Amino acid sequence: MKKDMINNRNDLCDKVFGEPNDATDEHLSRELYKNTSCGAWFKSENDGVCVGTIVEGSDAEFSRNLHYPFSVEAWDAAIAELEELAELEYQAEEKCHDGKWYADDEDEDGPFIDANGFEICIGDTVIWTDPDGGAKSTHQVTGKHGEIIVLDEGTEVYGHECEVVH
Repeated sequence: MKKDMINNRNDLCDKVFGEPNDATDEHLSRELYKNTSCGAWFKSENDGVCVGTIVEGSDAEFSRNLHYPFSVEAWDAAIAELEELAELEYQAEEKCHDGKWYADDEDEDGPFIDANGFEICIGDTVIWTDPDGGAKSTHQVTGKHGEIIVLDEGTEVYGHECEVVH
C-alpha cells in the first residue's frame, strides 16, 4: 500500500504516467490534457498538486487539490470527478436543445432569440404572432432555413415573431 502513495511530482509522473524522468509541470499538464476527455490541466503547489478543467462552451471551471502524500486511487478519483463534472456541465449547457443549438452552422451567430429574449431551438413549442394580422397560433419548431425558423406546418418565420412556451 505504501508504494502506491504519491509524495512528489516524480512519483506522480512515474506511478500515473509511467514516465519517471520528466516530472515538469509542462509535461504533466500536457499528459493530463491528452489523457482526459475534458482536457484537464495540472499545476504544482507547495504541498501537493491542483488539477482542473474549463468546460468548453461554458464559463464553468472545476478544480481539485491533492495534498502530499496521496494515493493513486485519490488521483484517479479526482480526475474521474473532473471528467464527470465537465460532462454534466456540458450536458446542462446543451440539454434543452438536445445538442442542437438553433444557430446557423456557417456563421456561428448563436441561437435565435424570441420576442422575450429566450433561445429558440428545434423541438420548442412557440406562440407565433402573425405580423400581417396579429393572430397568434401555437406551433412546434421543426427546423431552420438560414435566418428563418421553420414551424410544424412549413411556415417560415423570424424569431422575434415568436414566444417560447415554458
